[in-house]
Amino acid sequence: GYKGSAIAMMVELLAGALVGDNFSYETAAKDNNDGGPPSGGEFILAINPDKTSGTDWQKHAEEFFGKMKSMGEVRLPGERRHKNRLDNGPRNINEELINKIKSLS
Repeated sequence: GYKGSAIAMMVELLAGALVGDNFSYETAAKDNNDGGPPSGGEFILAINPDKTSGTDWQKHAEEFFGKMKSMGEVRLPGERRHKNRLDNGPRNINEELINKIKSLS
């Protein structure tokens, strides 16, 4: 949606243009192709919420998250990954991998 697009553009401008680095769509063409991390600048924004919002900022943020979650199909960042990590049901492993693991013992 438009809000997500606006956030993506803001991040691109901060991490690309503001520090003199590539935009995400430019990185593949300028990659050094050595298998290592892409070369580029870094942009770090550090905010101490105790200084800007007082000491009850976390409680206030949790109220906001609760309100968002009460509106329906809203997921917080990392929520699906966290839920998947909690899933400890059975796993299917192919026989070839099982045999390879057994051969190592």
